[in-house]
Amino acid sequence: MSNSSSSKNEEREISPEEQLAIEIAASFGSKMNHNMEDEGKNDNNNNNNNNNNNVQIDEGKRNGNDIITKPIAMNFLAQAKRLLLFQNLSKSDIERWENESFNFSNTLTFGLNQSQGGPCGVFAAVQAFIIETLLFDKEQSRKNKTPFIDKKVAPLTSILTDENEIQHISQHVLSIALAKILYQTRRGDNNDNNNNNNNNNSSSIIVVTLKKNENTDEGKKSSSSSSLLLSEYDENNLLINTNFKTIDEISACIFENITDYQKKGGILLFLYSIIASRGVQTIKDDMDDPTQRLTLEHGHCSQELLNLLICGYATSQVHDGNIPMGDTGLSLNGVQNTPRIGYLTYLEALRYCTVGEFYKTPGVPIWVVGSDSHFTVLFATNSKVGQDSPQEKHSKLLKRVFNKFDESGGGFVQTLQLQQILQELNLLQGNSDDKIQASIDVLTKELDIMGNGIILWNDMENKLVNLMVEGVDIVERYSSMSNANNNNSNSNNNSGGGATMATTTGEWACPICTFINETSLITVCSMCGTAKPAPSPQQSVVTNNSTVDLTTNDSTAVTEPDLKRMKPNNDDDGSTFSSSSSKTNDNDNEEDEDISDFNGFSLFHYNGLTGLVKGVERGVVLTKCTVYKRVDIAGLNSGSSSGGMGKNRIDEVIRTKFKNCEIEWDGGNVGNING
Repeated sequence: MSNSSSSKNEEREISPEEQLAIEIAASFGSKMNHNMEDEGKNDNNNNNNNNNNNVQIDEGKRNGNDIITKPIAMNFLAQAKRLLLFQNLSKSDIERWENESFNFSNTLTFGLNQSQGGPCGVFAAVQAFIIETLLFDKEQSRKNKTPFIDKKVAPLTSILTDENEIQHISQHVLSIALAKILYQTRRGDNNDNNNNNNNNNSSSIIVVTLKKNENTDEGKKSSSSSSLLLSEYDENNLLINTNFKTIDEISACIFENITDYQKKGGILLFLYSIIASRGVQTIKDDMDDPTQRLTLEHGHCSQELLNLLICGYATSQVHDGNIPMGDTGLSLNGVQNTPRIGYLTYLEALRYCTVGEFYKTPGVPIWVVGSDSHFTVLFATNSKVGQDSPQEKHSKLLKRVFNKFDESGGGFVQTLQLQQILQELNLLQGNSDDKIQASIDVLTKELDIMGNGIILWNDMENKLVNLMVEGVDIVERYSSMSNANNNNSNSNNNSGGGATMATTTGEWACPICTFINETSLITVCSMCGTAKPAPSPQQSVVTNNSTVDLTTNDSTAVTEPDLKRMKPNNDDDGSTFSSSSSKTNDNDNEEDEDISDFNGFSLFHYNGLTGLVKGVERGVVLTKCTVYKRVDIAGLNSGSSSGGMGKNRIDEVIRTKFKNCEIEWDGGNVGNING
């Protein structure tokens, strides 16, 4: 929980970046033209630290790319260890971290192998970025002239046969994935939580590697006997590499030292790089509770560590943005923007938490999946799966603004707040005050039907989202409705009363449940959620409770599509379900899944934990399922999870993202989200 009024820097520890700045400045002086923007933020602190700490100056070495390499500072190692490890971890818990490294499975070329529990969150995050690099990194695809996987059939298995070539490619892909995670941790110029990837401040990235022995053959993997225990890490065997200009330089440095990460202790070595790059104090500032450690009891990954790996900052929550806690000055800090990789959790199926839309709809369809004891990876090979339709994008935008004013979280706001909400959505610009007020008055009456002074979320969503998608000028529309109502009222008064004129037009009947929806602006049935049918020669609409035939020929019964299973509109956005008559996208290419009327879309699930499971030896497991739309005409199933009481836990997790769906696992092999 962050407190803007309190100072966390009263007893501030020296970060490795500041220590590095001190040492470099002392050794190179004004001759160095080195970009240390972030490290120079607190010049006074740096000067005090320089006077109060007896540091042995090491000038370091520069390679051809101007990258600086020097021994690591011992005070950083002590701080990093305190931040990383839960207090009083047992020896066996620590050993599970010391013994792990980034090595691939013998059965899946690009599937990381985890032999022990504990650092599964680190493995899952790195595995997710490996998959992202293999499937969705267009730049890497251009560089690789020859494809080395069949992404539709076996996305984690190489189609190459030469073992040396396979090893080289797998190590290269691993290096890129680690570099991408490190690159995200760079500290922004203004707001650390708003980690904008357009900020090319790569100089703050630090890659920690092992000091090479002269008799070490770097062309081969070092033997496990040369691995170090956590207690043996010191300035004599660990090096800092910094002053990178691009992410490619970071990746190249990691690739040069990739065997360091593929021997025992490789996991810890990478986490030291993460902590050094983000900064000990910055990581503490990211957290709601700065005393939190990055691992929990029994050595499990904390949510802070997982967020640090996925997003680049160690916030404590999974919701969107920051939620103020009343007038306390405290806030719960969550995900600040759309990350490249997403996150889903079984805890949401159990209704213990709600994952925000930033995590549910990431840049690519890859999600780290959390259970109560393990982390795995769920992904699609079609980049359009899970992406938002225009309706969903605007609905989420509206919801995000709505939640700012829904302080109680009860799903309603005050009618007096409607104008503020519309202003924040930029829907009132360019109109006179009179028009704005007239439109607000009409819209308020339509949204607050009972006159209770409150507006429910569902009513606002149904009314505004489609108008936002269509780009309708809300002020013009509703101010003109106000004028029309006034004219009708005057006309009725002049005629001495009479029948009241209808104020709504374009009502339509749902072809499934026959519910009469009150306006043509509603494109999804308010009762069962069925999409509004487009007017055609075979359809009719209901206007003012009278059926009007739109055909020029004899009326023909509408043929209702089979809505038991509706394929997701992968040709459009991957997340919107539609019937088989949906339009195709001319931009589709061979890389996208071909989906017929009832094929749905495919998801893969990867669990890299190996070992004995119920007495049986198990290797890494890649399973595949197909997701379909399930239509509940009676409206009994809203698409939400069953509170964790479903048959398969992973199905419950998938439904937290893909509401109202059926899931069929190939060969009956259901994905396992537990260890």
